[in-house]
Amino acid sequence: MASKAKKKIQKALKGNNKLTNSEIKNLTNAGIGLDKIIKVAAKNDATIGKGAQQSFNIDQNKKGVISYTPPSYASPPKPGSGFAVTGAQTASSPYVKGHSTTTTLPTYTYMPSTTVKVTQAPAAPAAPAQETLPATNATENWGESVDDGTQAMIDAINQTILDNQANQQLYMGMMSDMMGQMAAVQQQPQQVATPYAVTTSANAPVQGAQMTQAINPRKKNLNTSLAIAPIETASAGTGLNIPV
Repeated sequence: MASKAKKKIQKALKGNNKLTNSEIKNLTNAGIGLDKIIKVAAKNDATIGKGAQQSFNIDQNKKGVISYTPPSYASPPKPGSGFAVTGAQTASSPYVKGHSTTTTLPTYTYMPSTTVKVTQAPAAPAAPAQETLPATNATENWGESVDDGTQAMIDAINQTILDNQANQQLYMGMMSDMMGQMAAVQQQPQQVATPYAVTTSANAPVQGAQMTQAINPRKKNLNTSLAIAPIETASAGTGLNIPV
């Protein structure tokens, strides 16, 4: 940074250690870049006025850290000057009448580097060796009881699995037998009740019908005291010889 530009900035800071809108405008009109103005102001813990922040797109937080977004036509800060890109802003500029273009501009924050003195940390003390304690009878008994209980639980689970498998096989066998019996029943010929035939003069008996035997009429016994013998005479008025 030219010492002449630095002196002008420091002169503007005299009195209240603050840069107003008009003071920054005079410095930029003199050809001093915003990066140089912000750098001197940050090193002197100066304050940037609210009007200047709005006019030149500068932001200063409560801790005094200063950031700014230069316009697209302005030169960015030089590498190694203490500025870092910490964000971006979108700006619109007229290009043709009735139209505008949108440009994304980076935001720079002044972060001066500080020298850090590195000292070698003392060596950590060696960790004490782990002492292996002999197992006592109580510890051994407790471990054996835990192992025995775990093994018993595993054996019970395995036995339950075997029982379930046996029950499943038995069930499947019963189902298979039942299905076989049902299939055998379906294959047997169905016995149909044979109807009795009724013989008439119009219809013949059904084929395969069981025929009933005719019942012989029982003759009337005429050799009884109550029997009345018919009178066979040729006299008039008897039989069918009835005059009409």
